[in-house]
Amino acid sequence: AQWVDINGTPRCKGIPASAASQFLNGSAGFAGAAAVGMGQGPHNHDMIGMPDQDSYTVVPWEKGVARVACDIHVDGEPWPYCSRVVLKRAIARLAEHGYQLKAGVEAEHMLVTRKPDGSIAPFDPSGFDTMAKACYDFKSLAGNLGYLRTLLEYMKGLGWEPYAADHEDGRAQFELNWKYADALTTADRYTFFKMMTSQVAARLGPGVIATH
Repeated sequence: AQWVDINGTPRCKGIPASAASQFLNGSAGFAGAAAVGMGQGPHNHDMIGMPDQDSYTVVPWEKGVARVACDIHVDGEPWPYCSRVVLKRAIARLAEHGYQLKAGVEAEHMLVTRKPDGSIAPFDPSGFDTMAKACYDFKSLAGNLGYLRTLLEYMKGLGWEPYAADHEDGRAQFELNWKYADALTTADRYTFFKMMTSQVAARLGPGVIATH
């Protein structure tokens, strides 16, 4: 059960398959005061993650797990601090004027490692990522092909239709592209992409982080 806080950070709760029927009826409760910017204090009733079954996404890096994006409700009503609720309202207003919002993203991020003193440094196992103008550099791209290919294969398997991956301007900075979709689907996919890169990056070695 997944939603995002006001900063776009994925927030989740694990639901066993045996409790799927309860989940579909609103069993995933969250204490809003424990998250950032959700407009709740300790006295408020729990936020309830109401699942959107259309967002069901098989997790490719963990067998037997799927992600379902949720709309946050409180006391049976959509919660105004929920970004998914906000986006749905914007989409509905556009529809009233005869418009449909399609959206795509250029999903850029960096791979970094955390040093013993707590600072971060670009992740550059090949030692080639040193150019002042590194955009589209072959050697820097090639040094991370394993990471990028894994992401592309996962996205292809999920039906996102990925079509490009490149090294961007900064050291250890990468961009991946997949086909646009309706705004809600793209937003859910980008959130999932952030979750996915964090897990794939961690396989590269201790302390490797995908930034977003």
